[in-house]
Amino acid sequence: MIKNVIILTLSLKYDSLCIAAYDPSNNEIIRLVKDTSRENGISKTYVRNINLLDEVSINILEYCPKEHQTENVLIDLEYGFKRTGRRADIRTIYLNSQKNTHIFGDSYYKVSSTENLDHSLEIIKFDDMEVYQNEKNKTKANFICDFKKHLWYSVTDPNFYGKETLIKSGYAVVSLPASDAFTEQNGYFKYVSAIYPV
Repeated sequence: MIKNVIILTLSLKYDSLCIAAYDPSNNEIIRLVKDTSRENGISKTYVRNINLLDEVSINILEYCPKEHQTENVLIDLEYGFKRTGRRADIRTIYLNSQKNTHIFGDSYYKVSSTENLDHSLEIIKFDDMEVYQNEKNKTKANFICDFKKHLWYSVTDPNFYGKETLIKSGYAVVSLPASDAFTEQNGYFKYVSAIYPV
């Protein structure tokens, strides 16, 4: 099934990318995967000329939800990513209001369980985001969302990874990893996968 979608994330995932997109035909956020196994990140070589908010044509082979990652769709990498246009601003995308007033149920930077979650991608509006390096040299973000302070979120957006900056306001895509990334000690970290200052 050939579809035109808008790229929302090109998030670092080891040596590959976790790519989410917006499907305007049904107002849904989808995660593009190369297979249904654990290692489903997409090689950077497939999207070396693709940027955030690019409109691209892709071939969806099947929808393949996996536990709370209900947005997963298997794509045909031989068809690739054909750039068809570009959105100037994330605010030109119609977005459903969030399912609740917290990011995946609360304001903490990780969740201990995904048992009651039916999604793994959210788009949030934020204010006063501080991107910084913690004592372990990991890129983190503190910000305000829905009048609540959110601290210590992991940043995987390559445009901000390893940097320190203050962003007055904007939008961000926050994602959760698959359950095979879960550990009793760490839970599921909430990743700031893309940041859009506005």
